Amino acid sequence: MKLKHSITINSPLASVWSTTVDVNNWNKWTPTIETSSLNDESFSLGSSATIKQPDMAESIWTITQFEDKESFTWETSVPGLKMIASHRLVEVNPNETTNILILEVKGLLSFILWPILKGKIRNSLEKENEGLKSFCEQR
Repeated sequence: MKLKHSITINSPLASVWSTTVDVNNWNKWTPTIETSSLNDESFSLGSSATIKQPDMAESIWTITQFEDKESFTWETSVPGLKMIASHRLVEVNPNETTNILILEVKGLLSFILWPILKGKIRNSLEKENEGLKSFCEQR
């Protein structure tokens, strides 16, 4: 079970990337994050962050794939449920970047919870992308 949302941002890729990997400040530009903190010195393969989202328990997300200035995938899990989120940037031209967000839900509980989670996840992806666009375009 997977959802995807993309948005084009009128900002250079380097600027969008630096905002994307600045996990400690995500709550400044997206309403989908209450608090977030990087648990390691750098944002790279194997590092993790503690994320608190509205109406959800605090969770630890660990980076499982990483391509500097291009994309990262991280995941979190609870018994019966695994969430995998991908963030991918594509340079449209030197002043325009497309941000692609993908969230996949797996596990035994996913079949039960998907009808409940689907709309909320879709809304969260849209809000996150809209917040990133607004923040980056104002910089």
